[in-house]
Amino acid sequence: MRGVFSTTRRPWRQATTRRLIQAPICSPMITTIRTIGGLDWDGSSTGYNLYAYTKCTNTTLTGNCDQYQARYDLADVLSFNTSQIRSLALHETGHRVGLDHSTLSDSFMRTGRNTIIHFSSHDKAHVDGRWG
Repeated sequence: MRGVFSTTRRPWRQATTRRLIQAPICSPMITTIRTIGGLDWDGSSTGYNLYAYTKCTNTTLTGNCDQYQARYDLADVLSFNTSQIRSLALHETGHRVGLDHSTLSDSFMRTGRNTIIHFSSHDKAHVDGRWG
């Protein structure tokens, strides 16, 4: 089973709300995770075995991203334990608030499968720097 999840400030009528995780959310822009039925994404189709990715799907007139879509390869993700799912969702949420990958071992923005579900001081500094 594969699916697509989207986070948006605007109501998305064709989406069915589904709680996937209880992860810390650090921006009022992030409201909920929504499942869109009938869409499929295979992370292996990229040439890499990606578990998820986030992309901007709508921008404001000034070019700032207003809506993001996070896509998860549920064929892989469903084999994760709860901590790994929460960590992956928090990682994709980090992208939605403008964070990039980190090489620090205690950062939830590091790549790869892990169980980090807290903000490191480096992550907090980046969020504060971007959002004040």
